[in-house]
Parts: sequence; C-alpha cells; structure tokens
Amino acid sequence: MIRQARKNYESRIIQQAEYKPKRLFHYINSRLKNKDPVAVLMDGNGVEVVENCDKAEYLGRFFASVFTREPELQLDHVNSAVIDARPVLEYIIFQEPLVELELRNLKEAKSSGPDDIPAKFLKELASELSKPLAHIFNSSFESGKLPSEWKAANIYPIYKSGARS
Repeated sequence: MIRQARKNYESRIIQQAEYKPKRLFHYINSRLKNKDPVAVLMDGNGVEVVENCDKAEYLGRFFASVFTREPELQLDHVNSAVIDARPVLEYIIFQEPLVELELRNLKEAKSSGPDDIPAKFLKELASELSKPLAHIFNSSFESGKLPSEWKAANIYPIYKSGARS
C-alpha cells in the first residue's frame, strides 16, 4: 500500500514537472541526499574507529594506500618541448576561446570540487581565466602529466549493504 502511494505521488510529480520543475528537483534532491552518518569503521586490527576525525584519517590512509604517487607537474619548468619520452597526444591544442566557451557553459547548480571554487565564479571570470587555464591544459597535455591538485577528490562513503562495520 505504501509503495503504491509513493508510486502515485512520484507519477503526479513527473506529470507536473513541465509547469512545476522546482517541485520535481526538490523531490529528487531529497531522495538523493545521504542522511546517514558514516558508520563505525573497523581497522585492520579489529579496532573500532568511532570519532569522525579518526574515520576521516583512516579512510584517507586507506585510499592513499591503493593509489600510486606520480611526480608533480611543475608548471614553472614546462616549456614547449616534451619533457620525457612518454607517449603524448599530438595535435591537441586548447584555444582560449574554446576554454572560455566551456567555462561559460558550466552549470551553476553543480557542487564545487576539492578546491571549493564555485561554478558561478568560473563562469563570471571566464574571459580572465581562459588564458591561464588554456596554458595549464596545453602544458599538461604536452608533458603528459597532471597537476597534483587535479587528482584530489572529495570522497563520501555510502553504505550499500552488508555489515556496517
């Protein structure tokens, strides 16, 4: 009975979406939000990790252990020559007008990345940012390396199934 009521409610929201889009997106966002805190974790020795700060440290160490470190790209020393003999993508040039266009097409509703730079800021300063970003993109493709800041990510554990510890 509850499932049928929810199905009917969702059908009504979808039917009304054309003239009440806010209602649809509000419902979708409410269903997607993770309301559960990170559960108690168990480390490799069977010790419970309870405090949020300790959980963050434990998860950070775990994720760091499964990824390899690459040397950082030093933009000060990148020039037009290929730095080493690694395979490189040829003929890819990021032109300032294209970078500016892509910045202007960013969706402001999307959340910021680890740098906390809002899309609105990037859109509003697209003409000023397009030149330095085009240089960074071209240097990255030329050298075959990414700046370390681009490898950062916000990771949120989401409980799926099985034991919560």
